Amino acid sequence: MNRRASTKQFPTSSVGHVHILTPFHRPENASALVAHLEPMSVTWHPICDVPVDFGAPWIVPVFAVPLPEWDPCYWKLNYWSETQPIVDSDWYGFMNDDDGYEPNVMDMIRSKTSSQVVVISMKRGHRAPPGEPHGTSTLTAAPENMRVCSAGFQQLFVRGSVLRTMRFVNDHCADGLMVEYVTRRFATSYEP
Repeated sequence: MNRRASTKQFPTSSVGHVHILTPFHRPENASALVAHLEPMSVTWHPICDVPVDFGAPWIVPVFAVPLPEWDPCYWKLNYWSETQPIVDSDWYGFMNDDDGYEPNVMDMIRSKTSSQVVVISMKRGHRAPPGEPHGTSTLTAAPENMRVCSAGFQQLFVRGSVLRTMRFVNDHCADGLMVEYVTRRFATSYEP
């Protein structure tokens, strides 16, 4: 496995800059995600196992093929954290390749100057795929919900200094376990 860091340079970082990490596998969603994220002034890091040309300077893709015994989502996030530059004071959020954010979320994240972690509420989609055990419920950002099956990693925004400590386990509950880990160890704000 090649674990060399990308040679691409990120846009000049400032305190409060937001990076979005996406375990990316659905190229058919690329143009919608580009249109969705571009007005938010973020740096997007799609972690791709399929070739995609995004063609924008604010998008910094990494090509990485997951190990077959690993859940591709968690492997890609770990791979990115282990091979790419991380800015301690920047914000890092997690978004799947079929997710989206409300228009004001990034401004709210940037305003959180004293937090190390911000948890936002999240809707579990509009249509659940066949066999999905959780349905389309809302995951509310509240301390009592920071546990497996009540929170997802897509609700997290963490400072780079926190991201450096994070590694997902190869388990279907990895995101809930990660939410428990960061909210119990770092100063956290909740934004329902």
